[in-house]
Amino acid sequence: MPELQKYLRDSLSVLFLSVFTPLFAIASVVFLIKLATYTAVIQLTVWEMAKLYFFILPEILFYTFPISFFIAATLTLFKLSNDNEIVVLFALGIHPKLILRTFFTPALFLSIILIFDFFVLFPHAKVLSKNFISYKTSEAKFNLSASEFGHKFGEWLLYIGKSDPDETYSDVILFNKKQKEEILIDAKKAEIINDSGILRLKLTKGEGYSYSDEKFTQIDFETMYINDTMKTSLIRYETPIKY
Repeated sequence: MPELQKYLRDSLSVLFLSVFTPLFAIASVVFLIKLATYTAVIQLTVWEMAKLYFFILPEILFYTFPISFFIAATLTLFKLSNDNEIVVLFALGIHPKLILRTFFTPALFLSIILIFDFFVLFPHAKVLSKNFISYKTSEAKFNLSASEFGHKFGEWLLYIGKSDPDETYSDVILFNKKQKEEILIDAKKAEIINDSGILRLKLTKGEGYSYSDEKFTQIDFETMYINDTMKTSLIRYETPIKY
């Protein structure tokens, strides 16, 4: 009996790998093509593409594992029947329950993996993937460059005179028109800072002007930060049950 069960498991494992490998490769290519569409909106490096692929791995495994196992189990029984081996087993008094018990152990093990994948890995990876895409999208909106037209920086209109090689900007002017007040800021240097998913503008050595119908104000500053211009809408992951 142990030899028979080992023979059935070996046949099942060989067919499972032969089905799972191409199915997993096809699913990976499909998801990678889907991920490639993000490059039309955001810039992704090879490592960032690999990171996104790791995030979707639980989803790929959740679909490919059960399909591969079902096909492998079916092909194993078909092979036994086609080679007349199953007839010999029944003639020797082997009960069909033995075959079911042999398949039940790997099926139970695979079910436990899928439960863990679906209720633990899948939601966690989904949240990580959405947060990463949201973060990269907000970062892409701050892809500034020197031009004669200027940019939209949250509530501010931003003009950049020159882009420096060290990813800083020179001769920067910001303008914000509120209901009863207008604000104009002129800075010699500007730099974009990523602070825990919040992008802000650091201005160096400049002047600020605020004027309305009642008053005119001027300030000189060494360093000024434009904070909370745009926050990434990050999803907070707590537990699988709350998800």
